[in-house]
Amino acid sequence: MDGQGAIVKLEDLVKSHLMFAVREEVEVLKERISELMDRINQLEYENNILKANASQETLAQLTTGGSSVAAAAAVAAAAAAAAAAAQQQQQQQQQVTTAPAANAGSTKVPTSSANPANGSVS
Repeated sequence: MDGQGAIVKLEDLVKSHLMFAVREEVEVLKERISELMDRINQLEYENNILKANASQETLAQLTTGGSSVAAAAAVAAAAAAAAAAAQQQQQQQQQVTTAPAANAGSTKVPTSSANPANGSVS
């Protein structure tokens, strides 16, 4: 019976070690899942922003099932183009608002090519 008891103890020891290893692995996997879920949420947020700024043509390419890499590049390019256009529009708006203020103090003097010395006017 003593040999039988030793075998049972060894089996319990192996079982507890395996359970400990499995629990440890489960914790590591839970952390990894949490990290991946955070990454998914971040990518979905970025994707929504890019879709909001993408052209209809780009969005159509996304819905036709094109390559995901090409679609992502197209969305990124569309977002960059939209940002550049917005920046250009903002610069033009600044130029329009500063131009009248710059010209407000200037007075234009009419020029003539009259020469009083010889009495000619051209």
